[in-house]
Amino acid sequence: MARSTNTSNLRAAPPWSGSRSAARGSGGFERLGPEYVVVADLIANWLAYNSDRIAGMKAAGRRALLRQVERLGSFWGKMTVAEIGADTSRQYQSGRNQNSVRIELARLRSIVELGARVGLVDMGGRIPDYDLPPGSRSPRSFHHCSRAEVAKLVRAAYRGDGERAMTIHVARLILTACYLGVKAWIIGEASFQPEEARPWADLENGVFYPRSLGAKPSRGSMHADPIPIPTRLLMHMRRWRNGRPGESGARYIVERQGRPVGCRSEFRSLTRKVMEERGREVTCHTLRNTCTAWLRAGDAPREIVLRFRSQAPDYPHELFFIGPFPSWWRTEVDMAFARARLRLRGDGGY
Repeated sequence: MARSTNTSNLRAAPPWSGSRSAARGSGGFERLGPEYVVVADLIANWLAYNSDRIAGMKAAGRRALLRQVERLGSFWGKMTVAEIGADTSRQYQSGRNQNSVRIELARLRSIVELGARVGLVDMGGRIPDYDLPPGSRSPRSFHHCSRAEVAKLVRAAYRGDGERAMTIHVARLILTACYLGVKAWIIGEASFQPEEARPWADLENGVFYPRSLGAKPSRGSMHADPIPIPTRLLMHMRRWRNGRPGESGARYIVERQGRPVGCRSEFRSLTRKVMEERGREVTCHTLRNTCTAWLRAGDAPREIVLRFRSQAPDYPHELFFIGPFPSWWRTEVDMAFARARLRLRGDGGY
């Protein structure tokens, strides 16, 4: 399948892309066996084939992907496909982080498979040995914060070593994630007013809309269902929007100088400072898990927990976008958080 390509954002003529003569026989016809096709050709084909998807990625993700492809090209680019094997794979892995190199070798495998699928290389039934490092065998832990830990983080973010205005947005991220359970990037883009292409919090009706206003449901967009804003968080948000007497209120949930900001790195620094070694386990995803743990501690109905997580493995994908929630959900959510506070009150905090 031919696709238009726009590779202007790639480095022109990387050093590993110059050797392609092996792919053509002396008679001028194409030799498609793996011993004649260089990996650089297949990498270039993969970039061209996926150019639209790469161009549509966020800048940070695109840079990471292109750096990954560049590392593959620097090592494998001048080799032929036939040279991909356990020995060369172990050379590539030497001194590297095993998780990172596993992802990169899986990417190389997809590059070769695409080349075979579109007819650039005829593998003849052969499958290269990529010798991928084994994945982690230990199950991923369900890390969540205690109420005392959340309170400690929020207090530290509000104080900010005496510079309250510099870290208050981190405190708002923490509270919002712990009460809504949505991803940090959604909170970082959310507005208190309806804006095109932004999630928003309807503070009049107490509803949070994680899907951007005007956006259509798309495959994989699981964090899209409207969520009832718990009353305690709703009171906080109204204060943030209105501001203190004599101060202008906030337009966005997480903002600095009137602009929405991401603060994952600041949150990471805060956890390392406040929680020391424990802080290495606490990420923005941990805050989502904290919301789930609190709802479960308060015996919230299963459908409410699933809505807050935007996860429903037993439902078809279309039912992720089921629109408004029943009016009694807000009462159930408030009661669940209240029960959790009573049951965890020895824990301290919010």
